[in-house]
Amino acid sequence: MKRNLKSKLCLVLTIMVITFTLAPKTLLAATENDNSKPQTIYLKGAELNVEEVSKVKSSVEDMNYIIAFNGPIDENMKEEVIELGAELVEYIPDFSYLSRLSSEIITDVVDLPFVEEVIVYQPEYKINPLLEQNRNNLVRDNGKVEVRIATFDDPSVLDEYIEKIEGIIVDTTKDEVIVEMNRNDIEQLAELSSVKYIEPMVERVLFNDVARGYMGVNNLALTGYEGQGQVVCVCDTGIDTGVNNSNMHKDFQGRIDAIYPLGRSTADDVHGHGTHVSGSVLGSGDRSNGQITGIAPEAHLVMQSVLDSGGGLGGLPNDLNTLFQQGNNAGARIHTNSWGAAVGGQYTADSQDVDEYVWNNDDMIILFSAGNSGDGYSGTQYNSIGAPGTAKNCITVGATENNRPSKGTAGDNPDEIAYFSSRGDCDDGRTKPDIVAPGTWILSTKSSVAPVSNYWEDYDTYYAYMGGTSMSTPLTAGAVAVAREYMVDEWNHTPSAAMMKAAIINGGTDLGFGFPSRDQGWGRISLEDSLRSKEYEYVDQDYSLATNQTKNFTYAVESTNTPLRVTLVWSDYPGSTSASKALVNDLDVKITSPSGTVYYGNDFSQPYDTSYDRVNNVENIYINNPEIGNYTVEVKGYNVPQGPQPFALFSSGDFGTAVVDDEDPTCSITSPNNGATVDGMLTINANATDNVAVEKVEFYVDNNKIGEDNQAPYSYDFNTASVNNGNHDLKVKAIDTSANVGTSNVIAVTVNNITDTEDPTCSITSPNNGATVDGTITINADATDDVAVAKVEFYVDNNKIGEDTNAPYTYDWDTTSVSNADHSLKVKAIDTSNKEGLSNEITVTVDNTTTVGYVTETYTGTASIFGNAQVDLNVTAPGTIDLEISGSNTSLKMKLYDPNNNQIGNSKNSISYDATETGTYSIVISAFSFFDTDFTLTATYPVESTQSFEIDKLDAAVVELPDLAVSEENAFNEGDIINDVISINTNADEKTTIEVVELYIDDNKVNEYSGVPEVIEWDTTTVDNGEHTIQIKVIDEDGNVIPSIVMNIIVENIIE
Repeated sequence: MKRNLKSKLCLVLTIMVITFTLAPKTLLAATENDNSKPQTIYLKGAELNVEEVSKVKSSVEDMNYIIAFNGPIDENMKEEVIELGAELVEYIPDFSYLSRLSSEIITDVVDLPFVEEVIVYQPEYKINPLLEQNRNNLVRDNGKVEVRIATFDDPSVLDEYIEKIEGIIVDTTKDEVIVEMNRNDIEQLAELSSVKYIEPMVERVLFNDVARGYMGVNNLALTGYEGQGQVVCVCDTGIDTGVNNSNMHKDFQGRIDAIYPLGRSTADDVHGHGTHVSGSVLGSGDRSNGQITGIAPEAHLVMQSVLDSGGGLGGLPNDLNTLFQQGNNAGARIHTNSWGAAVGGQYTADSQDVDEYVWNNDDMIILFSAGNSGDGYSGTQYNSIGAPGTAKNCITVGATENNRPSKGTAGDNPDEIAYFSSRGDCDDGRTKPDIVAPGTWILSTKSSVAPVSNYWEDYDTYYAYMGGTSMSTPLTAGAVAVAREYMVDEWNHTPSAAMMKAAIINGGTDLGFGFPSRDQGWGRISLEDSLRSKEYEYVDQDYSLATNQTKNFTYAVESTNTPLRVTLVWSDYPGSTSASKALVNDLDVKITSPSGTVYYGNDFSQPYDTSYDRVNNVENIYINNPEIGNYTVEVKGYNVPQGPQPFALFSSGDFGTAVVDDEDPTCSITSPNNGATVDGMLTINANATDNVAVEKVEFYVDNNKIGEDNQAPYSYDFNTASVNNGNHDLKVKAIDTSANVGTSNVIAVTVNNITDTEDPTCSITSPNNGATVDGTITINADATDDVAVAKVEFYVDNNKIGEDTNAPYTYDWDTTSVSNADHSLKVKAIDTSNKEGLSNEITVTVDNTTTVGYVTETYTGTASIFGNAQVDLNVTAPGTIDLEISGSNTSLKMKLYDPNNNQIGNSKNSISYDATETGTYSIVISAFSFFDTDFTLTATYPVESTQSFEIDKLDAAVVELPDLAVSEENAFNEGDIINDVISINTNADEKTTIEVVELYIDDNKVNEYSGVPEVIEWDTTTVDNGEHTIQIKVIDEDGNVIPSIVMNIIVENIIE
């Protein structure tokens, strides 16, 4: 249903921290792209070039294969393949299906005109790369690993094999089995034809009054929108006492519809996380006289307590569909989750479950935290979104800072992304998080049975502070509850999950990162801009599209001062966990302005060249200063293999009533002139105008269409040799955006081509015959003809690689596309009469062998708990990186990071790493010592070179914290045994910018000094004997709080 909505509210309806507007980037005109034949199949285990693997076949009956289609897939293609006897299991990007078929029908399938190749689904394709890399220490010390095995058949077919390898079945779902097994048995397991994919079970963990005021909820409450009639399901650690009676926290009493203890026999919140999260969503504020409330204080709660007796989240089912269905059955249509697994942006089985549930239940709005992995050892960690937050069909929420300056730098800038908030993009390039909201120093309800130490800071008996994307997500869930109530009441419409996501994204506020952003996604949530600050048009799953189908909408814009935003969101079919791209059904949105300028979804970067988005199921077009008049919005099904695909289209701006365009465009031919005599290649030029917008101009010769142009000035190059000499009629047709057609007057021309009796001649002028080439080279050719050369085609080994229609004739050839060997080159000239001439063939030798040399560099420097040292290596060829470090004491440690900022090595002595990726590798040297520790680092690494060489005595770059020199006297190192009163001497006369020095033991502040003290003291008898941590924090004159490294020490006092 389509609606033009003007707000009825007169008070501010916003869900922001600070309200302001930044102009979105304006897109420029773009032209239609060319969808060429696919070349790559995207699997997590491999990226397959179809041509390179095309000869791989198998004689084994009833194997698993990948059927590669040669372009977008429609239902007729699928039906033809199925009729031959193939089973299409799941879609694999690009344009492929993981399938089951007998080898005897492979030839029949390949012979289909739309099939490119049939490829064996090899065992190595079935293993998730995380298992190969052992990321997050998935493999335990005993060699065991817990894996999730997806199967083609019933999972029970693996029971016998699992018993044979002494594996332990942890759980079984409808199409997968969770197994604890030896890591060394995984490759053999992948050989089984019943195994579809193997991925690790990464542990699921928690993503652990002022915010509410800045989010405008107090004003919103005055309008009556506080979540009435909405039920929110919170999946977390429990809710206060766990029993819905008079002992329950008063902020929830009377509004709990159901409590499900899934991890233990009771749902009491001994952790405190679930109670805090629930309060952020819908706490009533009864215990604070209405001062500390959630975002939707009138909404009702369903609690799913998944905390187990060991403190983990063992109550979470392995099939998340059952989790969401339980909440659905209890009446919830909003499901919020502040937990996940740190998978570094991967699309996992949990992500797939989320997408599957929303695909089958399009009214369930599911939210997930982005994760708290954004703060890395050496800076911001991108590609750190956790799962299931990597799902396509949920709203994934990152965190900004709150506005509590008294709480320090983590809470003093609401326009800043919280340091811990996980960043995008996902592994496949999808934009995540979707949205951000406040996530630091959030004040909310406190569980009466949880220890105070689990909170950031205690507030009083009933409330406490916490932070994390765990906190930003429930705030957003509360906002969604308010928005859903508003849409039902004001717009008389119950939104789908896709429409709610589109509305939330459409109103996002740019925090200065631009759109889209891997830091902020589509901005900070603002219900003011999503619901009332402008006028709104929406289409919510009223239409569904198949491949190549389109649907057009017309919006009338009445003001150039109100930005036009158009957001397309569709709840996509669940992706394959074996694929490295999650998108299945691919839609495109395109807008044509009143003047004919074309804008394309998610094309926010110059030169605005219509690089179509092929990974996201969210597409936006933002125009800061739109033209006045009718805009045509086209939604197209580019590739919909699992359709038809419904969609939500949500637009905001200053809208009026669209003018019905029933006026035909006008057009004329401006050259050649009527009566002209023409020959050879003729450029026909045309002019076209319309009261709204011209979409394209078509060119006709003797009433036969010869071509079209969709950009002014309109022209077409006509080869007059394609018709007989004599009189011919030319005309053009203009088609506007409403499909009205205007036809020009006919002009007559006389074609008089000289009879062409000779073939053109051509030759290659460079490279020379016998040359050795590498990289990308330019092939230059010469061509002549007695009439005119139309084009020159370029061939390598008799395969056409390109052409040029204008002299001088050239083609840039990437020699890495062929093997290192001798190859033949030739060119073919074609004249305007289609006569052909071939050049002599020349031979070149392609040699792209990378010559690897090694650089050995020696670095010297110092490190302490107050300053790390960093060394960057520019690795330009694959090979082995060898590192050795030595120093003045044993507290030194070095860590190696790859070009993507992933830690790949950690040692006190040496690291050896086989680098397959080129780029900048970073070594961070730290010392668990209060005083400067000298070190020498020797680094040997590969470069593209014909020789190896050594460089000595380089200085390591020092990455220092604010200066606090500590003298060596009485200092100690990591792991030292200490007792009695310890004194740490400092050099106070050198430091002038430090305002406060604080000493922390086991995260508790025990001493504070104004300025820099001469001695920092600590009485070790105030703690028990055993292991403890010690840390010093300094606060500079600008109020910046920067901690030292946390050092482990051992206290051993004699007990009398």
